[in-house]
Amino acid sequence: MRFYKNLCISATILQLVYTPSVFKYVDFPHLFYIFPYVEKQITWTIAAIGEFAKAKELSVRQAFNYLSLFKGIDFLQTHYGAEHLLSFDDTIDDLTAICQRNGGQIL
Repeated sequence: MRFYKNLCISATILQLVYTPSVFKYVDFPHLFYIFPYVEKQITWTIAAIGEFAKAKELSVRQAFNYLSLFKGIDFLQTHYGAEHLLSFDDTIDDLTAICQRNGGQIL
């Protein structure tokens, strides 16, 4: 069941990372072989969402929905190059600040 949840989140993140037109030309099971950088970004993003959920005492689904609603996922996608070099504590602090600027109420 845990694998299935991660797979669902991965598919959702892929939809955020790539436009639907890419899927017309790429066979989905082979996507990770074609885009190895994306695999690392997806794995790290899932881990960051999990750590955010743990720090804020939310379920992973609640954390993902919260981050999606208040532009935390967009922030992770846009600033992956810098954020993945930081600790998860710093990433959680950044996500909290970004979400608060966009109307989030979780401290």
